[in-house]
Amino acid sequence: MRCSRSSLAFDEHMAERDVSTAAKRAERELQRVLAEKSSLEEMREKILRELLKLEAEQKYAEGVLKCITRIENLPTQPGRKNVPPSNLDFDFDPEI
Repeated sequence: MRCSRSSLAFDEHMAERDVSTAAKRAERELQRVLAEKSSLEEMREKILRELLKLEAEQKYAEGVLKCITRIENLPTQPGRKNVPPSNLDFDFDPEI
């Protein structure tokens, strides 16, 4: 079997084209993966911020609950019910 120069040149050209196509495909895949990684990192940051906010809200709520418990446990005068003052205002501020 004989190979001609034109046949070898064509085979070389096709091999180069295949390599070029594979390189372009790999570059696109790399860009897709990097974009996905960036998106996941942004999502992670959002989740961490939300977690910190929820932890702050929980601490605030625990503090309010302690205050309410202390008020409920205040000693009462004889003949009076143990009713906390109605003018106490516990505003919940989710921005804390």
